[in-house]
Amino acid sequence: MSTVYKGKYLSYIEKAFNNNELTFPEKLKMLSDKHNFKSLLIISAQKEWVVYSKPPFKGPFWVVRYFLMVGI
Repeated sequence: MSTVYKGKYLSYIEKAFNNNELTFPEKLKMLSDKHNFKSLLIISAQKEWVVYSKPPFKGPFWVVRYFLMVGI
């Protein structure tokens, strides 16, 4: 699961960057440069990610209900 999550997450982040949907605070302005950002993605992809997940407390119905309430 970690590998799939990492791949999808980094893919979405890269897409957002390419669509100019990301903004960086002053301390991270260097990431606005496409080469620096790509380097960060490569480094992030090489790291081991740990994804923690657990079954919902009340069942799938309540998870879907929650997402509908928060507008996801």
